[in-house]
Amino acid sequence: MPRSTRSSSPELIYHVGSRAVDKRQILCGRVSRDTETFVGLVARTVELFGWRLYAYCVMPNHFHLLLDTPHSNLSAGMQWLKSGYARWFNSKVGREGALWERRFWDRIADDDAGPMSIARYVILNPVRAGLVRSPEAWEASSYLATAGAVDAASFLDVEGLLELYGGGPRARVRFVEHVGEGLVLTRLGSD
Repeated sequence: MPRSTRSSSPELIYHVGSRAVDKRQILCGRVSRDTETFVGLVARTVELFGWRLYAYCVMPNHFHLLLDTPHSNLSAGMQWLKSGYARWFNSKVGREGALWERRFWDRIADDDAGPMSIARYVILNPVRAGLVRSPEAWEASSYLATAGAVDAASFLDVEGLLELYGGGPRARVRFVEHVGEGLVLTRLGSD
């Protein structure tokens, strides 16, 4: 049975990601050559396909991106990103075959609160997985840049995400508070 065509629109914000085949560890999730290579490929994908990337998180066996695609090219960009990393990783470890378990998954952030809730979900992923106690401790995400703790890479649209928090000088504070509220809910087991 042929795969269904994915809809792609320049007006939509997507939460996308993919997981490694057999849930195997293919990314470190911390600063490592694997993570740096993957994030470098994300940066190149954003540049080549003209995406706007608002948030990301690299986990040991999967990744999350929050983005929009002004050129309606989500599938082409994801194919380029995932195949580029698969070629690099397979060459590095001397393996062949599929690295990712399926195409990729996507969800449309379809209401005003959607992108903010998804950004928080993406940022808190390593906390929910029990890998760290706070998002500040996970360097393989966009949290530190969006919170203003480190300079943002050129491929990350921090200002675009902060506009969702009302823009202006207090937007960063609102973002950090929103993530902090999610952290409390995560620790209580209700987020």
